Amino acid sequence: MFTLIQTSLRRGITRAKALRRFSQPAIVLSLLLLFPVAALAQSGSPFDTGFTALQNLFTGPVAKVASLIAIVIEGYQCLPRG
Repeated sequence: MFTLIQTSLRRGITRAKALRRFSQPAIVLSLLLLFPVAALAQSGSPFDTGFTALQNLFTGPVAKVASLIAIVIEGYQCLPRG
C-alpha cells in the first residue's frame, strides 16, 4: 500500500515538472503573441492624443481670440504717431 502511494506521488511530481517545463514557454509565447495585438488595438499612435491637443490649441477659440488681439495690437502699432 505504501509503495503504491509513493509511486503515484512520484508520477504526480514528474507530471507536474513536465507540465511546468512545457507551460512556461507556452505562457511566454502567448504573451509575445498577444502584446502586439493589444498594442495595435489602440487607436493611432501614442502621440496621437498630444497632436490632437496641439491641433485643438491652435485652431480652437483661444487661438482665435489670441489672433484677434494680435491683429488689434498690430493695428495700433501701424497708426501714425504725431
